Amino acid sequence: MLLIPCPHCGERAQVEFAYGGDATKRRPADGAPDEAWYEYVYLRGNPRGPHREWWLHHGGCGRWIRVIRDTATHAVLGAEPAIDSRDSGVVPGGSASGEPREEEGGGPPAAPVPPPRRDTGAGEG
Repeated sequence: MLLIPCPHCGERAQVEFAYGGDATKRRPADGAPDEAWYEYVYLRGNPRGPHREWWLHHGGCGRWIRVIRDTATHAVLGAEPAIDSRDSGVVPGGSASGEPREEEGGGPPAAPVPPPRRDTGAGEG
């Protein structure tokens, strides 16, 4: 099991998080050609070694974080907060002007659907 150090909540188990994708990809500008969107949506590298990724802490604070994880060993090397709409009033993925907020990769992606919670049925009548 991976332990991910949430900058807001402390170290937590991977099951509290949802993977959000590559944090180094930049979203094409509005009006970009179809080829740019095709590359952004479908083409992914398979890097070996340290890599930046978006993770959503859906089982905790609900915030996006950017995790540095070694893809060869799965070791989590660190994590940092990501600016999200609750922090700054801008939508994930860019500022109000459409420009990326952060130097590398813009903002976090749209929230993925978290895995369903298991209902034990306890307390139901």
